[in-house]
Amino acid sequence: MPTTRIPFADALATQAEQLSTVRASVTHSIEGMDLPVLGPHETVAVVAMGASRNAGNALVAVFAKAGHRAVDLTASEVLIGPDGYQPGDHYVIVSESGRSPEPLEAARRLTPGRRIGVSNFPEAQIGDAVDRCVDLGGVPDSPVYSVGYTGTLLAFGYLAERWGVKDAAKGLADIETTIARHEESFRPLLDAVGSLLGGADSVDVVASGVSFATATEFALMVREALRVPATAHETYEFLHGPMESAFENSLVVLFGDDRELTVPGPLLDAGVPVVLVTTKARSEIPRSDDPLLTVVEIGRGLEGFSRAIIETVFAQRALESAAAHKPFPVEEFRFSGLGTKLDEETHGD
Repeated sequence: MPTTRIPFADALATQAEQLSTVRASVTHSIEGMDLPVLGPHETVAVVAMGASRNAGNALVAVFAKAGHRAVDLTASEVLIGPDGYQPGDHYVIVSESGRSPEPLEAARRLTPGRRIGVSNFPEAQIGDAVDRCVDLGGVPDSPVYSVGYTGTLLAFGYLAERWGVKDAAKGLADIETTIARHEESFRPLLDAVGSLLGGADSVDVVASGVSFATATEFALMVREALRVPATAHETYEFLHGPMESAFENSLVVLFGDDRELTVPGPLLDAGVPVVLVTTKARSEIPRSDDPLLTVVEIGRGLEGFSRAIIETVFAQRALESAAAHKPFPVEEFRFSGLGTKLDEETHGD
């Protein structure tokens, strides 16, 4: 089945509706799935590339918080191991297109019977490389992944809960309503954030826990869609040197509620503009009235995959606003033919 590509703006406008389709497909896939039992000392390894690997950061954080072992692996790193190399006990192989060569080759080398795929097109080559597959439903997506990314987060939530991670799917049953409510609250801030993002010479995106997935994905989207150097940092790692390159002409975007609240202080003193996305009220945030600090509030009850989805929706809308400051469309990539996708075909042929 060919991948259906739609403009970024159209993907965002229909995202909530499409996630309803994704949820129906995902829950149907998982419902009849014979999952291997996850032992107390076993490790789940996400194996993916690009945006799909970014989503894996959220799964690792949710598993870790629940006391389960998980790692997020770049598929190409798995391929450097010797024959028989097994970096996990169970594998989640993710390819939105179902045609990413590195995850597919890695999957072929991993333990049969323990490979679960997640894909928007399970009828593509991924179907031959895994033992069972969670189907995102073939929803249309933009060249800069939007619905495919948030849909993968949603699928991770239901898969993790089916695997015994308590409350992993919390908030996902009505995520469309949550998205609509937050998009309304984001709207008044988007022009200002878009101007900052569109005018920055470089962007640092900083977060920890489940929000680190948002940081890695936002940085990728900024590079793809705005052609601006952007880097994601785990919050405490950012303090160990990387923040030295932040200047007045750059932008730092933080997601989080803990150390992230005090990171802006020295940046603001140095004249660096900062955007902070947090569940905390403005009254709880130091220097919330500083003109260089833009505070974006999200719902206090958000956690896990639901939080990651809402943070991503903000990042997508900020990117859409920033794109208005660029002389090229979001959908126009400068480089192609890099071998990141196999030719389209149906598995089993």
